[in-house]
Parts: sequence; C-alpha cells; structure tokens
Amino acid sequence: MWATDTQVTFKSLFEVPAILKSGEVGLLAQQMYDLYTDCLRQVVADENVRFHVAIMPSLTSRQIHTVRGEQDEDFATDIAAILNTEIADNDCIILLDTEILSVGRNEDEMLEKVLFDVGLHLQRVFPVEDGASGWVGHYIGAAAICSVIASAHDVLKMLSPAETLINRIKDEAQNGVLNDFRVIDRAIDAKRNRPALVAIEEVCDRSLATHGGYLTLPATCYQIAQTAKQLFHEIVDTVELVRD
Repeated sequence: MWATDTQVTFKSLFEVPAILKSGEVGLLAQQMYDLYTDCLRQVVADENVRFHVAIMPSLTSRQIHTVRGEQDEDFATDIAAILNTEIADNDCIILLDTEILSVGRNEDEMLEKVLFDVGLHLQRVFPVEDGASGWVGHYIGAAAICSVIASAHDVLKMLSPAETLINRIKDEAQNGVLNDFRVIDRAIDAKRNRPALVAIEEVCDRSLATHGGYLTLPATCYQIAQTAKQLFHEIVDTVELVRD
C-alpha cells in the first residue's frame, strides 16, 4: 500500500453524484459500510481530525483523501452537503469502493482495512519520520503507526497467532522500501537498505511486545502518531540508515 501512496485529487473524481447515502444501497453494502465505520470508531476518537466515510460503488478501489485547504474546498463542500456534516482541513474523506461494499467480511478483516487507511492518513497529517531518516523513514513510520494500532486494539491483539497481522504490516512496509521508485536494482538496494528493513522488523516487534506502546484505543490521531513516533525513534536512533 505504501509503495503507491498518492494523494487523490478531487478534480479527478467527477463521479460525486454516484456517492450514495447510508440506506440507499443493498443489504450487504450497508452491512459493510456499518462495519467499516464501527471499526473506525474503535480506533479513532478525535474532535479535531475527523474521518468522513462515503459510499461510492462506482469506484474500483477505495480512496483515502486528506483535505488540504483551498484546492479541496469545492469538493469537500459537496461531500459535506451529501453527508450533512462539516469538513475541515486535515480531515479525512474515505470513499468506499465496490470491493469493500460487495465482499462480506468479519470484524477482524475489516479492522485490518481500517488500520491501514488510518495509518495512511496519519502519515500525511502527523508524519512519524523526520528529515534525518531519509526517504526510507516514511515506510518505517507507516509500519510504526499500523503496528501500534494493531497491537493496541483489544480485538486485533488477541488474534492467534499474534504475529500474523504484524507480519503482514512488516511485509507491506518492507515491500514499500524495495518497490519504491528510487530503487534501481532490487537486489543491490535490498542490501543497501538492509538497516531500514531491520528497523521495520524491530519497530513492529517492539510495538507488539508493548501492546502498541501501551496505547489505549480509541485515541486521538495525535496520540496514535506520538506513540508511533516514540517507538520509531527508539529503533531508528540505534541504526544507521541510508538516507539518500
């Protein structure tokens, strides 16, 4: 997911009229919308950075958009009118696609979708990495955020075996490093960026061992990001990353 982290531009989403309200879709789609929003509430409780979820069956992949000032004003206003809410800068608009709406999932499976979506948004609003960590820091930071949520959540941390979801988070982040557009030769860069791959392993393991840095969910976006940042620095400050 992180390897293709691109901010959706609302100008490209002319299908706004195709957004449906809760109650205007079939039974399965309504159930999956309700489950997604319930899982979201289990993770985040924040009055300052809010998540707005819309149903858009015409999309083939869900869109996670961070609202950024005037460039998003018109579209955000339209979405706000449809959802009968207010949308501010740094809020997140999530457009649920046909894949989410047409496939039946249980709570564990939907929570995994939600934690990656929340992680993507938080990396835009409260990035965990700093400039000193170079471009690989983005992937380590994303792993920190997602592993904190996975390890702190009462349901997810009870999955058996406990490492299953954490290992998927490691794989996503490590594949992000190895498939980044800056990588010219995968084999050479895998050796060159070995410290970053190790840091991803260690930050996820530390998060698992400390139940997400002892975070209690639901939490604010800032609290989640700050917990992930602390874990990030505990690991990254002890390794020598390739920063260019």
